[in-house]
Amino acid sequence: MRITIGTEAKQILAANPKRKRWELQMIPQSIEAGNTGYIYIGKGYPPSTNSDSMAKDAILSDGASVGDNVDALLEKCPYTGAVWAVATIAAQVCTLFEENITENGNSK
Repeated sequence: MRITIGTEAKQILAANPKRKRWELQMIPQSIEAGNTGYIYIGKGYPPSTNSDSMAKDAILSDGASVGDNVDALLEKCPYTGAVWAVATIAAQVCTLFEENITENGNSK
């Protein structure tokens, strides 16, 4: 799904123990002309856009993506907690994907 991330930190994924994988991709500027900023990701906490702050787990720029996939040994996503995002410029457009494990072990 497409989501917009602004300059106020927001939770983009709730904690989910059945998460199989997730991915956030910043749509390239060639498609979304306004995507000229950066997006900061925090796992379990709101990230900071302050360059002096260590409160961020990943930084996305034009066309980049971040996420977690299934760990083959654990058979689940290594991170199932809440995911937060904030942008340096308002209205940065992204795609967000989350896949869950169903009761019978299949994906949903």
